[in-house]
Amino acid sequence: MVTYVFPGTHRILEELMERQDGTSRMYFMFLLRPDCRKFKVKNIMLPLSYWESIFTMYFQNLVFLNLSLSCTDYILRFVPRCCPNLEVLNATCRYERMRIGLNAAAFSLSVTDAGLEHLCECQKLRILVVNEPRSQSRGIQTSITYNGLRKLLQSVKTLENITYSDLGSVIGKGMETVDSLNLRLVKHFNATGETMGEILRLCTRLENLSLTFFNNEYHDDVLQQIVLFRPKLTGLQIINFNCNRFANTLFTAVGAHLQFLHIAEHHEPLKFHHLLTIGQQCPALKHLTILNYSDDLQQIGPPPNFNQFSHMELFELGCTSINFPYVMLFCLQNAQNTLHSITLTHRDHDKAIFIDEFLLKHFTFRIILEITISSCYRFSRTGIEQLLLRHETLQYLNVHCPDDCGHIRNFIKNNNLDVVFINKLHPLLD
Repeated sequence: MVTYVFPGTHRILEELMERQDGTSRMYFMFLLRPDCRKFKVKNIMLPLSYWESIFTMYFQNLVFLNLSLSCTDYILRFVPRCCPNLEVLNATCRYERMRIGLNAAAFSLSVTDAGLEHLCECQKLRILVVNEPRSQSRGIQTSITYNGLRKLLQSVKTLENITYSDLGSVIGKGMETVDSLNLRLVKHFNATGETMGEILRLCTRLENLSLTFFNNEYHDDVLQQIVLFRPKLTGLQIINFNCNRFANTLFTAVGAHLQFLHIAEHHEPLKFHHLLTIGQQCPALKHLTILNYSDDLQQIGPPPNFNQFSHMELFELGCTSINFPYVMLFCLQNAQNTLHSITLTHRDHDKAIFIDEFLLKHFTFRIILEITISSCYRFSRTGIEQLLLRHETLQYLNVHCPDDCGHIRNFIKNNNLDVVFINKLHPLLD
């Protein structure tokens, strides 16, 4: 698929390159113009002379270049000279199989550090998509390395994001002589206090941080660096950080500007007092995902309300036990004008309860688009119909109803509702 965008009209043309013969190439060249701002291909191998022609003739004004599964070191040679205004580049390539001996094989990538060397001259580049760096021990003979990425980051001061799942390991070491980086997003596996401190020292404009740990340990040294630097994060993803031990300290340090928060704890679940802390320390939160929650609350009165979660757009909770009315009211009572999506997953299917009356009594979501609730929470057929009529913006409803819901197809059509309904007990799509 090839896409071209021309300034002024912002017209988008798409041409499926099914053949790579002379006729299709002529047609392809005919569509291109010197004022092309955006170009996209996927998994297309063209002669190098052809690439050189289109780069030289048509890409002087290019801002966005997507060479998904099509890039090579040779193609990247043209980028600095022919694309002086380039800001976004997808330079991914295919894995090429190499035979070694009679019964062994390895793989190579056609984009390596040599290709990154050319990109060091691209002084407007902001976003770079590349294959994951690999080592020869994983059967990859040629690829991008940490050192290649480090050199690129030192040369191109405008880089905000390199799509690598562990960019933290690249910049957490070996960058001691660098004063700062322009990176806005960093993902890091098994951070230490040392690497976390170096990341936060370098990335003074960091906005999004993702930390994943593969061991059940306490990471006080990492927390200490976060508290020390207090980055102004808008997005935070933490997996197995054991943050339930120090949630108040963590969110006091970074919660003020957070809009997106994703917590997955596989060892110790979060409790209601953690939700209370998040509500107090993260006033701007829009997306909240907690994938291991558990409580034994017995409260039956109304929960606290200090205008928490009043900007919430997406709410996802995975739990093993929950005081459903209390927690739902606490999290969603102030989000009825902003909420787009609710996802609730409960692993205890032996305690099924009907919740449609509760939702209808307490909530009227003005712009809700999606509701997905696990099978242990039941909906009656009448409750589903009332829910659909009340929330006309709803586009997706996935719930469990023990009633026969076959007629809901006609109900949806008769009321002119544009919604996908799935009954977990009797699947029905419309």
